[in-house]
Parts: sequence; structure tokens; C-alpha cells
Amino acid sequence: QDACSGPACPQASSSTTQPSMVASMAIPDDSQKDATSLVPEGQEVAVVEMQLRLDANFDDVAGSVVSFGRNFRDGVAAALEIDPDRVEVVRMSRGSVIVDFRILDPPDATPSKKAHEAADRLEVLLVAGLVSYFPEDMQMYMRRARVERRSSQRVFAQGSPVPVAPVPLADGYAPPAGCS
Repeated sequence: QDACSGPACPQASSSTTQPSMVASMAIPDDSQKDATSLVPEGQEVAVVEMQLRLDANFDDVAGSVVSFGRNFRDGVAAALEIDPDRVEVVRMSRGSVIVDFRILDPPDATPSKKAHEAADRLEVLLVAGLVSYFPEDMQMYMRRARVERRSSQRVFAQGSPVPVAPVPLADGYAPPAGCS
């Protein structure tokens, strides 16, 4: 099962059945930061972790994983009417396109939807087929998207992200065209 995740590209993680190929999901621009950086370091914040199965072939997005991840983050944030910094793409993998991501609570002083309210809205939009709330470039992917998993937890904000060094790939694996 191929996957894309984390700040390093490409990486591999092991599995008991077969190795998993991993490529970058980092957003390499000046706006890149740990999503919990919106909250003062050490403050507890609610996080909703979700997994969506999108209506797409992984091979169609594998060559532009970084931009697809950025578009996904921005598109979900726009549909939920929240700051894009509150949506953190954690991993993308095969099985159509499966996106694991987090929605964080807003900073205390911000009058905005809580993470669970934003996640509820996302589920309603998907179940009701209200793709018009998403930007045009994401509508085709969200048309038959469905929530595969959802969980909530409280975490402490950790400040700046820590760079991760690349891990060697499984024998014979090459990243998809356009992914380095």
C-alpha cells in the first residue's frame, strides 16, 4: 500500500505483509508550521483526527502530492469556514486516495468553530453531497468522498515542527514521477 506522509520525501515504513512506500506531504512554503502553533505552546487543545476516502485514483495525484495536499487542506478549510492552519494533512495513501488529517480547535481568543463542530460540518457536507461548498478544484474529489474514520483527543501544542530525515526506501521502489 503506497502512502505519502510527513515532512520528508520519500520515506518507507515497514509492514508485516509488505513495505509501505511513503512520499512527502509537507507544504514547503513560508506558511508551513505545526498546526498546533496557532495555540500557545503547552496549552491543551482538542483535535479531531479524520480519514477520508476521496473519489480519485491515487496515481492521478501521486505526481503532485505536495500541491494536492495543500489544495486539500485549503479546500477543506474553505468548506468548513475555518483557518487553513487548523487543518493538518498527516498522510495520503492508496485505496482510491485516502487522506488522514487533523482539525484543531481554534486559539482561545478566536471566535470560530471548535474542531468537533468543523468535523460535524464536514460529515454533513459529504453525506448530503454539498460539494459546492468546496473550491472548484476539489469538488470532483469530494463528490463521493466518505469519512472512513473519526476520533477526538486532547493534545498539548508543541510549537515548531521538527524536520525528519529521509528513511531508505524498499528495494526496487522509485517515487512517482514529479515526487522527489
